[in-house]
Formats: sequence, C-alpha cells, structure tokens
Amino acid sequence: MSESLVVFKAIHNEAEKQTLLQRLVNSNESIVLRDKFDRSITLRTMGVNDKLQIKCHPPESTAMNTEDSATFTASFSIKGEKYLFETHPVINENNVTLTVLNLFHLQKRKNYRYVIPADYSAEFVVTYLNQAVCSHTCRLLDLSTEGCAVEIPQTEANLQLEDLVEAEIFWETESPSSFRA
Repeated sequence: MSESLVVFKAIHNEAEKQTLLQRLVNSNESIVLRDKFDRSITLRTMGVNDKLQIKCHPPESTAMNTEDSATFTASFSIKGEKYLFETHPVINENNVTLTVLNLFHLQKRKNYRYVIPADYSAEFVVTYLNQAVCSHTCRLLDLSTEGCAVEIPQTEANLQLEDLVEAEIFWETESPSSFRA
C-alpha cells in the first residue's frame, strides 16, 4: 500500500465549501479557535458570505487580542463529522470575521486509515452472513486497525444493522486474512 495515510481530507471545491459553511451556520454549532499557544476561544456563528467568510458573535467571556498576521486553527462539527480550517480573524465591536483558508474534513477513526488505490487488487469476501454460508465479493476501500470500508452493491447482499459478518481479505500478493465484524 503505497498510498499515503489520510487523516485530513482537503476540500477544494468552492461550492462544496459554501454548502458546508451554510450547514454550519444553520446548525447553530460553535467554532473553536486555537492559537499557536493552544489557547482556545469558542465563537457562535451568525452568517456566511460568498467569499467564504464566517461572521461570528464576539466571545462573551474572553477578550480576543490578535495580531493582523496571527494564524488560528478553527474547528467545528456537523452531525458528528469534524472539520478544520486555518484563518486570520478580523475583530471589530460587533463581530469576528473568519476567512476560511485550507478547509479539511477529519477522518472519523481514531487510528490511521490506509486508503487502497482503485487499481490495487484487494478484495473483502463475505463468507458468512449471520452464520449462513455465502460468498459476496466487495471492493476494499480502506483499512485501519479498527476496521475497514468496503463497497458492496445493494443487490449483492441485504445487510442490516447488527448483522454478523465473517469475511476474508485478499491482497494482491498475500494470503487471505480472516476477521469477524
């Protein structure tokens, strides 16, 4: 697996960024700013404009002093998904403006996720489904010490929450590896 580890997935598409930031404002979630000394400030969002700038209420309990060139790391969550961006806050009496620079989506897993390239021969073969013998071949998308992501056509298997799955992973040049999920 020569593919690099994916911990932060960059979001480059401007329309996707705009939609995500609008969802943030609509969700009433807070943004947490961290400076280079790892001090944090929590801000409540007010709105977003088409220049990828988020207007926030000024902090209530913390005086926010920044240099014009100070870079902060901002983080927020939407429905359990975590995001991170860099910003240079602009502060005035009524609000704090955060221009979104370098927006990233953080992976869910605690451990590194190895992304399997599409052209790499790696299969996830379901051999038992709820203790019944079967054979469903899935494409292995990624792998970590906590689990993996697979792609299986819905017509191939009707999986339900809490199904007991036993499978083998086949690598391009390796022998099969068994595991239970």
